[in-house]
Amino acid sequence: MSTSSSAKEPSLSIAGRLLLGEFVVYDALSMLLASRGLSADYVFVGLLAFNLVVAVFIAKAARALGKRAFLYGLISRLPPGALFAFFRLWSHQLWSRLDQDSRIS
Repeated sequence: MSTSSSAKEPSLSIAGRLLLGEFVVYDALSMLLASRGLSADYVFVGLLAFNLVVAVFIAKAARALGKRAFLYGLISRLPPGALFAFFRLWSHQLWSRLDQDSRIS
């Protein structure tokens, strides 16, 4: 019987959902403002500010997985770094779970 990823590490799951929502809202607001002839610069500043919340959750997930929380939080301050850190932690969690399942079998 395997556990879901949200039950295993809730901070990583929350960070992934926030990261996805952040990009969807950014794209939608940017297109809306562009269609009205307005600049989307303020939306990008909002994206960077909201990304700090994502960085906190990624740092918490890194700490829970035994990684350097400060390093992962620092990398996650910018959206490309947050994507890299999220997928790095997610793949580590996936491979460790698969390794644990293979030892049980």
